[in-house]
Amino acid sequence: MFTPGTVNTKHTDELQPPPETTMTTTRKSRMKTLILALLLGATTLTAHAQPRLAVGVAPYDGAAGNLTVPVTLTNDGDVRALQFDLQYPQGSVDLGAVLPGVTLSAENALYQATVNGAPVNWVQRRVVVTPTTNNALLASGAMLEVSMLALNPPAVNGTTLKVVNVVMSDGNANVVVSNPCAIGGFIYTPGDTTTDTDSDGLTNAAEAQTYLTHPGVTDSDCDGLPDGFEVRSGLNPLLNDANGDRDGDGLTNLAEYTLGTNPAAADSDGDGLPDGFEVNTAGLNPLNPADGVADFDGDGLTNAQEYAFGTNIALVDSNGNGISDYNEWLAAQNPFPGPATLAAGNAHALTLQANGTVWQWGAGATSTPALVNGLTGSTQVVAAGGGYSLALAQDGTVWGWGYNANGQLGTGNNVNATVPVQGAWSNVTAVAVGWSSSFAIRSDGTLWAAGWNMFGQLGDGTTVDRTTPVQVSGLTNVVAVASNAYHSLALTRDGSVWAWGLEIYGEHGDGGAAYSQQLVPVQVTGLTDVIAIAAGNVHSLALKRDGTVWAWGDNGNGQLGDGTFVDQTVPIQVPSLAGVTTLSASYASHNLAVKADGTVWTWGFNRFGQLGDGTTLNRNTPVPVMGLANVNHVAGGYGFSVAKQADGSVWSWGRNDAGQLGDGTTLDRPTAAKVNGLP
Repeated sequence: MFTPGTVNTKHTDELQPPPETTMTTTRKSRMKTLILALLLGATTLTAHAQPRLAVGVAPYDGAAGNLTVPVTLTNDGDVRALQFDLQYPQGSVDLGAVLPGVTLSAENALYQATVNGAPVNWVQRRVVVTPTTNNALLASGAMLEVSMLALNPPAVNGTTLKVVNVVMSDGNANVVVSNPCAIGGFIYTPGDTTTDTDSDGLTNAAEAQTYLTHPGVTDSDCDGLPDGFEVRSGLNPLLNDANGDRDGDGLTNLAEYTLGTNPAAADSDGDGLPDGFEVNTAGLNPLNPADGVADFDGDGLTNAQEYAFGTNIALVDSNGNGISDYNEWLAAQNPFPGPATLAAGNAHALTLQANGTVWQWGAGATSTPALVNGLTGSTQVVAAGGGYSLALAQDGTVWGWGYNANGQLGTGNNVNATVPVQGAWSNVTAVAVGWSSSFAIRSDGTLWAAGWNMFGQLGDGTTVDRTTPVQVSGLTNVVAVASNAYHSLALTRDGSVWAWGLEIYGEHGDGGAAYSQQLVPVQVTGLTDVIAIAAGNVHSLALKRDGTVWAWGDNGNGQLGDGTFVDQTVPIQVPSLAGVTTLSASYASHNLAVKADGTVWTWGFNRFGQLGDGTTLNRNTPVPVMGLANVNHVAGGYGFSVAKQADGSVWSWGRNDAGQLGDGTTLDRPTAAKVNGLP
């Protein structure tokens, strides 16, 4: 055990005069009783735990004339004894009788302060609590009361009592924690809902009645975070959480308070870079949103894209393999529509899971996920079209199943397949499908196509359907391809976009006439630095390396996202989108985009709730999908949508007449729900 006098009480931060109060020193009538209650618990112990005292104020009991100020001991350590010092203006309180096991020292002078023009002497008394029989004072739920009578308290800013120099020890006389932080008693007048005595952003009423914090102390738990800041940030103002990291961004809560960032948001400025990364790794300003779209190393990737890709924002070739970060990033992008491991067709969906298995649900399958048999397990990419599907194997072969009336499986015939069959494709690195037209990029950068070609959507200069793949005319260095019912798009390594097939509403993006055909690719006007593409029903999308999205073609349902319903024959920027990493366009005129922060945004046609915003209203500007986070893949089908989170779980929403949501029902749903039954 320890005895009074073993703790140095000469803490310079406690010897400064307190702020002036409105206490008068001439009236000597005894008006109210202040009870300091110490709630001492003895809970299960953890090694090296740090017990703490926290202070609160109970509502004033006008009838009894008492105010209870509970100072709660969070006994996370083996606390067997407690001592602390009381500091107060001399003559302002009387200490009454105390329970057994509690001793009080005589008053010691501290310093003199001026209050309302009059000198006031501050004094200090030491309180020592030692165990009684069976440690009754320190047992869980026990209460120790030191009765104090307050003299001359004013209406609001009452007598201040400070609890300082707190020391707790275990049964072996080892000091467990020493906390020199000032915690004080305070007289609060009920009904005062506007005064904020300590200027911490919380009214006295809120502190006394709701949060049990101290109305006269800015930082009740002494962790460096003002009570009001902790409450607004979702932290506990009675718990020392300065060193915690609520949002998991790599900055402590105290560091975020100091920097002015939000401890409840990993990316305070919304630039796609977590606050901790900006401060600790990159030396950036976490409150400057321009950092995300900047390209510090000039390698063609924004800082936000580099962070998402895991490369160094200060190095052109982060891993030193001779290939620039941009080229590696570009090579890693998935073909459209739909990411490589997730696809949505007319009324069915596919997912490639981490264990290499492929699962499908909806039309042609069941209303819950079913394993696709006949694939080798080395599948790398899946694609879904109008009643058929393709899978790309690791050896560069392509396998297809489902509807094949136009030869879209590339098997050399028009025979439908109920199980995967190998098509006449080879050395393939990426695949994509339209309604009934299929495309594959070979390792040499050439583009090949098979299937429906009534409007020239295969790009071979004819309108003849093809049951075996033919080369798309005039394209080399192709890195991505996208198609829908009537037109197709290709992205080449230099960042340019090409279009062909039927043009109805300007979906070729070259300013061409409506209802015209392009049997071979033409370049989309005014687009550079594109890294991904998507083809909608009769509109088109492109994602630039700066994270912006561009759209052209039909806008009757707001699918261009510019806030209007006016068609566009050349690309325009979707004004409210930034920091996008993945996008998809659907067969039914709606779009999806994933931002670097993992949120999903949608716009366009919404008859079946496929936008996932809880409504069936069309949207001509992007809106967030409700309840989704940590998403890295999306795909849009005919009136429905699917998304995959970083943990591999799949979510769906929208049209469900064929069970394409995978939830075992045929009920449409305007909000996202998890697809169960997947490995």
